[in-house]
Amino acid sequence: MHILVVDDYANAADSLAELLTDLGHTVNVAYSGTQALQAMRDQPPDLALLDINLPDLEGWQVAQALRADGSDCYVVAMTAATVPSYVARSARAGCDRHMTKPVTPADLERVITSAELRRKGQMPRRKLHGEPPPAALR
Repeated sequence: MHILVVDDYANAADSLAELLTDLGHTVNVAYSGTQALQAMRDQPPDLALLDINLPDLEGWQVAQALRADGSDCYVVAMTAATVPSYVARSARAGCDRHMTKPVTPADLERVITSAELRRKGQMPRRKLHGEPPPAALR
């Protein structure tokens, strides 16, 4: 599975990427929203793990760009902040799940399983209330 890890904290991004690589996945790392958008265009991911607070774009903006491009990849918003409104905002941005850091190995296992099911067509993406329609339908 191809996974995109996006986090401006390089140690966190690199550690997570190393763990996922050790688990047998192909991983790209981006340290900003702009890098993430380029990485997504170069090689569309099956799973995107997005930090919310990036220096140039918010992770939510990256998720919205993924959805606007028609991507069906499994998108997870991750943040250290425990702000209840963030969960709803992640959903509105098109994220499939919102997780609070630090992410546990069990959390990773669950999102990887969900992404694998999505990739195999066994878990269609739910359209969330308030989520904008794909660009083709606007």
